[in-house]
Amino acid sequence: MVINKAESLLSNANNAFEEGDLPLIQSLLDQAKSSAGGTQAWRDLHAKMMRVVLWRKWQEDNFEKLYSSEYHLDLLNAIRNYAEHGLPLKYWSGTAAEAYSADGWRTSVENCW
Repeated sequence: MVINKAESLLSNANNAFEEGDLPLIQSLLDQAKSSAGGTQAWRDLHAKMMRVVLWRKWQEDNFEKLYSSEYHLDLLNAIRNYAEHGLPLKYWSGTAAEAYSADGWRTSVENCW
C-alpha cells in the first residue's frame, strides 16, 4: 500500500511538472520522500524540478540584461545550455530568455552577412 501511494504521489507530481505547478510538485515530492525518496523516479523528478527553479532564478538574476538591447554571447550560450536540458515548453515559452535568444540569434546571423 505504501508503494502504491508513493507511485501515485510521483505520478501526480509528474503531471504537476508538465503543467508547471511547482508548489504542488514540491508538496507531492515532500509527501513521497519518506517512502520513495531513495528511488530513481523520485530523484529524477526532484532534479527536473530543481532545474526549473535554477532556470527561473537565473532569469531573475539576469533580468536587466535580458531586457537590454545589447546582446551578450555568454548570455546566449547560457540560454542554449538551459534549453538543452529539455525543460517542457511550459517553462520556456513566453519568457524573456526565449525572446532574447530568438532576437540574439537573428542579430548574430545578420552580423555575419
